[in-house]
Amino acid sequence: MQNADAYSEWTSRNSGYLGEAAQERLRTARILIAGCGLGSVVAELLVRTGCTNFVVADGDRVEVHNLNRQMFCHADLGRNKAEALAARLGAIHPHIRVKALPQMLDESNLVEALHGVDYVVDSIDFLDAHAILALHRHARQLGLPVFSPVAAGWGAAAFVFDPAGMSLQDLVGGVAPHENGVSYASLFMEVLERYAEVLPPYVSKVVQSQFHRIRDRHPCPISQLGSGTFTAAALTVALITQHLSGSPVPCAPFMIQLDPVVGSRTFAPETTTLKQPA
Repeated sequence: MQNADAYSEWTSRNSGYLGEAAQERLRTARILIAGCGLGSVVAELLVRTGCTNFVVADGDRVEVHNLNRQMFCHADLGRNKAEALAARLGAIHPHIRVKALPQMLDESNLVEALHGVDYVVDSIDFLDAHAILALHRHARQLGLPVFSPVAAGWGAAAFVFDPAGMSLQDLVGGVAPHENGVSYASLFMEVLERYAEVLPPYVSKVVQSQFHRIRDRHPCPISQLGSGTFTAAALTVALITQHLSGSPVPCAPFMIQLDPVVGSRTFAPETTTLKQPA
């Protein structure tokens, strides 16, 4: 591990915004980045804020269309995202410790991925609903908070799932996969569409249109701007640092919205029927 003087110099410009105790907790925390697309930006910002210990997991490879918003370069094309991200984080500071899992997360590898972890960033593609719910379920069993960032137009949104509060399963409802012909992916789209109704109108218009195309089984890559991805990362890192500092953060069912066009707010849509935690 880096000596105290080197770490102090590295994080010296955080002074005034992060106290010594919070900075030390950030230094020692181990954070799982589940999904290295948007998660790549969260991870880099966490490193630059002083986090030194990561697990990064993704089975996907870097493609040209990722370069508008993710922390990869043209030279990374074709590389596994987790491995490329681990190399990038290590290049920022030589004492960063990164365990790369170059595979999609599922029930077979979640125990390994979550071993020794303190915080979870869920940036798995939302269409991989089974993996997302399995991640949240295992994290909850271990008492780990999960931070779920969402790029939304020029801005962003985020959910915080505290293990003592509402779970993601509570949010989407208790229907089992493919029960009565209903899949988790369709449930996710219904919940996200309800939240989309109260997002900025310019975001809601795009999101709802694309969800309808997906539901109708038309190929439709989800639109994402670099500004939104970077804003989502900044919002997530702010929430993580607030949480580890012991400050209260809004937790699900509330969604935190940050948008440079229309402003910021925290809300839970009235049109969403939510099961309250026992």
